[in-house]
Amino acid sequence: MELKSDIDALAAESLPEPELAARRRGLTRQIEGTVDTFMTEMTRLLRDRQAILDELHLPLRACLQLVRIAIDRFLEQGLTAPEWEVPDEVLTLFPEDIQSYFRPRQALDDGGRLDKRSDKTGGETA
Repeated sequence: MELKSDIDALAAESLPEPELAARRRGLTRQIEGTVDTFMTEMTRLLRDRQAILDELHLPLRACLQLVRIAIDRFLEQGLTAPEWEVPDEVLTLFPEDIQSYFRPRQALDDGGRLDKRSDKTGGETA
C-alpha cells in the first residue's frame, strides 16, 4: 500500500518529532478523506441498486458495514494479512441463508446447515 509505505518511510527519516508528527497527521487525513469519498460513492452505488440487494436478501446497512470493516482491516493490516472473519455483530445483520456464505466452515460444523439447504434446493448451492 503506497500511503502506508509513505508513513513507514517517514518513521525511518531523521526528522524532528514535531515535523514527523505533522506529516503523519497529513497522511492520515489524506487516507481518511479517500476512505470517506469511497464510502460515499459506495453508499450511492448500493442505494441505486437497492432492488437487487433486496432480491438477494442483502441488507444495505450490513453490506456497507462489511465494506467499511474490510477497508479498515486493509488499512491496518495491508494486503499480506491472513484471512479474517466477518464480526458477529455484522454477520447477524444478514439473513441466515446469507450468513453461511461468510462462514461456510462454521455452517458445516453447526450440524451441516449447508447440507440441509442443498437438499431443499435439489442439491445445488450458491
